[in-house]
Amino acid sequence: MISTLKPYALKELKNFSEPKCWFFQEKLEEFPSLIPIEGKISAEHQGNFLAVKANFKTIVNLTCDRCLKSYNHKLKYEGEELIWIKQ
Repeated sequence: MISTLKPYALKELKNFSEPKCWFFQEKLEEFPSLIPIEGKISAEHQGNFLAVKANFKTIVNLTCDRCLKSYNHKLKYEGEELIWIKQ
């Protein structure tokens, strides 16, 4: 788990006119990356739903199944999710 990310109350997100953003750069023990994972998560309260966007990047070391040589690979993720809020 990323230690710099803390829970945030939905009621608090309602008060912001722009999305709330969290930036992180951290090495995770459970994920064997070569460099710290860095990225951004944003959340915006939009009435009946919460719009969440996230992106991150890092570099991992992989092994080829065919020749068994190791190589580095850039790993990136970009995604967004709409979460319905029960009123």
